[in-house]
Amino acid sequence: SSAASDVYKRQRLEKVTFDIKPKWVRDTAVDQEVERFLEAIQKSKEQLLDIRKKTESLADAEYTQIIDAYLMIIADQMLVNETVEYIRKYRLSAEWSLQRVLDKLKEQFDSIENPYLKERKDDLNHVGNRILNNLFGYSHLSLAELKEDVIVVAHDLSPADTAQMRKERVIGFVTEIGSKTSHTAIMAHSLEIPAVVGVSGIYDAVKTGESLIVDGINGIVEVSPSQEVFILSLI
Repeated sequence: SSAASDVYKRQRLEKVTFDIKPKWVRDTAVDQEVERFLEAIQKSKEQLLDIRKKTESLADAEYTQIIDAYLMIIADQMLVNETVEYIRKYRLSAEWSLQRVLDKLKEQFDSIENPYLKERKDDLNHVGNRILNNLFGYSHLSLAELKEDVIVVAHDLSPADTAQMRKERVIGFVTEIGSKTSHTAIMAHSLEIPAVVGVSGIYDAVKTGESLIVDGINGIVEVSPSQEVFILSLI
């Protein structure tokens, strides 16, 4: 989904999984749980605004448009109000309540026939994961702090993550999910970083330090290429 191909050792980004189980909230703690959720919403908003500010200097409207789309989801009263209502009505944790509302919204996207609009479910996933990260107190991925040149391999990358890539360090990336119309792919194209998205099983197929060929033009990924293939890729 991007312009060139590169051969380099890869950096696998660990998957973040959320172990969300029903957790009851005492009646006296409901207001506190609602406040905890609203604080996670506010923190997520501030993080996105900070990323937006940093990417404005790149003079590419696509960056800010994508982050703005995220901010619109964060501000969606259906997402916020229904989660708060779920916490109050069922006396369940913010994490569990948010996940139920996200699942409901994703089902609505699945019923849409327009492929582009269905892709926006990915944006909802990324925003939801950011809020959940803040609820669980997890640290957020920063691709701005890489110290060496790498090809990034991940289950998924959000456009917000991609926007923070140090172009001189991330020379390519591969993800397991996504498509050429996803915001992550669009961001990669804007950055002119070779990228292939939607490569099922790639996360478990490569080991730390293995060499990869990422052909973003033809959408091909070669794991541990032979010397002959390696040389041909440079021609």
